[in-house]
Order: sequence, then structure tokens, then C-alpha cells
Amino acid sequence: MKTTTLTKKLSQIISMTVGAFMALSAMQVHADTSLTETSLSKYEQENLKFGSVTKTAVNTGAYQVQEGTGTPFWVYCLDPLTYLSSQNSYTTTTLSSFVSSGYTALFNTAAYQARGVKNQYDDANTTTTTVLNKLTELYSHAYADSLTSVDKSAAFQYAIWEIEGDAVNYSGTSGGLQYLSSATTAFKDQVNTYLTALNTGSWGALSAVTNYIYTVYKSSTLGNSQTVLRVTQAPSNKVPEPSTMLLLGIGILALGASRHAAKATKG
Repeated sequence: MKTTTLTKKLSQIISMTVGAFMALSAMQVHADTSLTETSLSKYEQENLKFGSVTKTAVNTGAYQVQEGTGTPFWVYCLDPLTYLSSQNSYTTTTLSSFVSSGYTALFNTAAYQARGVKNQYDDANTTTTTVLNKLTELYSHAYADSLTSVDKSAAFQYAIWEIEGDAVNYSGTSGGLQYLSSATTAFKDQVNTYLTALNTGSWGALSAVTNYIYTVYKSSTLGNSQTVLRVTQAPSNKVPEPSTMLLLGIGILALGASRHAAKATKG
């Protein structure tokens, strides 16, 4: 077979494979998903301050939701200034995709542009890389621990919000997000434990790492309902994702075609 023919066929194969890859990538996001709260929760009401805006009795912690008629699961809130609306529709996406795009859009909604919040508690105080890395660190070390008590769950939720909109030197008493002196002592103590670990990278008894698959349920209309984060434990012997297999296939096909082309040239 002539080299030009092989090259043409290889180009066609790559084109078809890339098309399949794009289709699979698109499948990772779907629309018109509804979430309904169950009767179970792990949150408590705490008094917090976002910028110069004081919010009392903020529901802080994990709560259980159900997607359609599926099995209920726990979520944490990525949007502290918005309430959950079960009538709203959601799209699901990966955490990395949300942080790289939807995260900035979230902090551009009306609640975060309000006087007293903008430039104090918002995405201008950190970077998307830091947010993604720190959220992953927090979850991989402390997510399972957070679900063992209401105080820990509330503190874990606070840590998520701190990562999203505050400076890298995380603190409960300074910066754009703060807990008030009237917040419960157990909550404040646990917040300090999680934030110290994030600042130092030393997790002590929580040094073990668990790998998770992250799914963000993003409100179809940001600012209209909470955007929440769900995680499921990743299998220890996880099968390569379809996108990885497709890229591997392209490499194998390209290598085979180049060898055939070399033989044809020599012949």
C-alpha cells in the first residue's frame, strides 16, 4: 500500500476517534436533573460573616438529597449565599470543569456582587488552581471524618467556603469569611482543626488519603439555587476512562500505520 493511502486512512481513523472522544466528553454533562431534599441532614445553624455582610443562623453542613427516584446521597454546598430549590433544574459536571468555568460565573451573580461582599469574599482572592487543589486535599483527607458528627460536618462546610472565596492563609477569624464569636465553641474548634491542616499540609490522624469521583450539581440558573458537590469513592483498581482508552488507541493506530508506511517505502 502506498504511503499516501496509509496517511489518508490514518487521518480518517483519527478523525473518527476524535469525534467519538468529543461525544463521550459531552456525555459527562447532562441537563434537567432535579434534586429533592430528604429528611436527613448533618448541618447546624451558625453565625457567619461574608465580607461585611453578617448572616445569622446559616445552615452549615451536609444534607441528603435524592436525584429523581435514585438512592439518596450526601452533598455539600458550593454556593453559601443561595438556598436550595428542589424545583430548579441542574446540570452535572466534573469538579475541575466547574472550578475552571462555572466557579467564576457563580461569583459573578448578584449575591456576590453585592456591596460588602465583592473583593472581600469572592474568587478575586484566590485562583482556580488553588481552589481545585485545596478542595481535593480537604475531601481526600477529611470527607469521611466530616460525616461522623454534626460539628465536623458544619466545620467541613465552612472549610469548603473558605477555600472558595478567601485568601490562601485560611482563618476563621480574619479575611473575607469569618465565624462570629457567637458561633458554637465545638464548631469553631473543629473549623480551626481543618483550616490548620489545610495551611500546613499536616493532617495527623487524618493523614490517610481516599480518592473520590467528584460530581457538581450546578443550578441551571446560577444564583437561583444552590450548586452542590457530591463525591463517590473511586475504585482502587479503576478501569481507564473511555477518553484515555481512545487516546491510547490513536497512538497504537498511528504507530502501526507508520510502520506499514516505512515498509511500503522500502519496498
